[in-house]
Amino acid sequence: MVAITLRAKRLKQVYFVSADTSDTVLALKGKLAKMVGGGKEAATIRLQVPAKTEQGKFNVLEDPAVLEQLGIADDAVVYFIYSIDGTPDGNWEPVQIIEFESLNDDGDETVDLKGKGHA
Repeated sequence: MVAITLRAKRLKQVYFVSADTSDTVLALKGKLAKMVGGGKEAATIRLQVPAKTEQGKFNVLEDPAVLEQLGIADDAVVYFIYSIDGTPDGNWEPVQIIEFESLNDDGDETVDLKGKGHA
């Protein structure tokens, strides 16, 4: 049993979830549901990871699977989605990840920190 921290992402939200490698996906979903709040239950959350073979595709993590057996390690990223109709057997929203935008327009410029006044 090794303690790990995972990043669970949805849209612009990122939750840092503490888990053990011996936890099941269902246990991880339960922890995430408590963090998210709003009456969400583990059964209405689906966890996914990017597919290794196809870019833009995701593999669903099944509830009984153990994190260690799935190869989920410390600082791994998982994506979570909700059931559209609030039931575990219904339709699921697509994975949507919105990339963060730079806060300044000059993000690519280098700053000269040499010379007088910069010591």
